[in-house]
Amino acid sequence: MMNSNYDTFFSIDLFHEYYLTAACPDFEFVPTPDCIELAKRLNIQWRKKPNGLVAFIKVNEVQEPFMNGPHEKLYRKLFQQSRFRFYLRLNNPEFLNYTNTALSSGSNSKYYFSNLAGNGPLYLSAPVPAYANGTLYFPGDLVADPVTGTVYECLKKHTPKKKAQLHDALSWVSKGESRPASMALDFVTGETYEAGTFVKHPDTKLLYQTLATTTPAHSNELDDPSIWSFSGSGHLQYPTANDRIDYSNGSYSFALPDAVQKADIKIFAFNYDPEQPDYDVEILNKRVSFDGPLNKIPVDLSSLPPAQYRIQVNKEARNVYVDRSLTQSNAFAIVELFNHLPEQDPYALLSNEEKILQRRYQVHFANRRVLWKYIRKDGRADRITDINEDGYEFGLLGDDFVSKRPMPLSQNIIKTLKLDFNTRDFKIFPLPNPPVNRLAKHHQDDYDYLCAEVRLNY
Repeated sequence: MMNSNYDTFFSIDLFHEYYLTAACPDFEFVPTPDCIELAKRLNIQWRKKPNGLVAFIKVNEVQEPFMNGPHEKLYRKLFQQSRFRFYLRLNNPEFLNYTNTALSSGSNSKYYFSNLAGNGPLYLSAPVPAYANGTLYFPGDLVADPVTGTVYECLKKHTPKKKAQLHDALSWVSKGESRPASMALDFVTGETYEAGTFVKHPDTKLLYQTLATTTPAHSNELDDPSIWSFSGSGHLQYPTANDRIDYSNGSYSFALPDAVQKADIKIFAFNYDPEQPDYDVEILNKRVSFDGPLNKIPVDLSSLPPAQYRIQVNKEARNVYVDRSLTQSNAFAIVELFNHLPEQDPYALLSNEEKILQRRYQVHFANRRVLWKYIRKDGRADRITDINEDGYEFGLLGDDFVSKRPMPLSQNIIKTLKLDFNTRDFKIFPLPNPPVNRLAKHHQDDYDYLCAEVRLNY
């Protein structure tokens, strides 16, 4: 009889640009009832950490799930069509103030994160959408340069006509690089790299991390998934509208562009196919008629178990997450980890031999940029300047000093703002940064910006 103990199965880390340490402490992972039952069957223990979750699983002496024996691998056979589901519960209401979020108050959508994202170094969020000429962008929109992968944030409402406009500092600001990017070495053939080292591909400059100590003879070896793990462009990825999904507690109103009196309704479930995963398993196909034309078609989902489904009405289709407990759970997001993925998928929990891979998944939230407003007490305060080269600029409107472009909310305090008075012998330096607990609005450049205010006593 083999001995068994517990080892790390997987972990999920939450990060946020707002915090100095990057660790985001604002959430709690809550396993769903079906996830709790699955964990019991698999002998999994959950451990919370300040910014995430760790799962420990009972293993045999060769670091496989305990039910595996020397002659038969049972984990995927028994649990391939299973998922670990979590509600991500928000415990800090101020999170919404300092976070660039695609969710709006009162909407019928949630964030959805999963290990089907296929997004660089184990992000559970979908790739940031690629920049596209001719698209109307609004402040806070995030885009990725389709060539370099650099992520940019929009600063003002506009419709760019050339890719070069991404480098316009008045319209866009580039987001930071991940820590692996700053640590990455230039790839050199014949060089010995220890396990865990990040290197840059000599041609594409994309990042790869060694899984074991290796001395590559050619850059083609970077494509060997048994030795190297592809880590993407090295630029941080953030939740965007691509991660937003409608949800339903059993009934769903499907909006069509035009009113109809008949509707063909189809519902598709996930296929758990390791080679071609998709929501293409048809579980409902029916035609319904109405007394008069409707452009909001009622779809009954009450009999479906909790999961994501693809709903098609006539030629329109969208994915909807069905879970009757979502409303009561106070969930900010749904997180799912699927068990069917093969080893060649970097998000897989197990190797093809069902060795535990100890994946460390992550979600990285972007901080919010808002206008900063300083309200002066009287007319003696004359101007605000940023002593940094190419720093932030402020205009004076009545008694309000307002930044000309959005500025980040962060624990990393900006210490370069100086208030000058109309008497040369007096100045305030550095100015305090505005608080995040209350935001107002300010209209500027044809847009209602969020605005953080500071009332000055001078």
